[in-house]
Amino acid sequence: MSCSKGDQHGAAHVSCKEICQFLCDYVDHELPTAQRESFLQHMRDCGPCAEYLRQYESTIKACKKCMCPGHSKPPPPPEDMVRAIMKAMGK
Repeated sequence: MSCSKGDQHGAAHVSCKEICQFLCDYVDHELPTAQRESFLQHMRDCGPCAEYLRQYESTIKACKKCMCPGHSKPPPPPEDMVRAIMKAMGK
């Protein structure tokens, strides 16, 4: 499915499928100017792709937050839980 439409200047927009191909480069700020403009125009015109981008960026932020070296390790599991699991496993 393509949401691409030409604008008043005749510029071609990227399709929904192409958006997926450009996503990493867009997020990493590595899209050439012309592709970036087409990408952004598509985002203005296509609600589903704009939502996909928001979710993609949110996922990246969540992953970075989880992997941040400044966070402390979670506490170890309680000993009674470990014993119950080991017992259930027959060990």
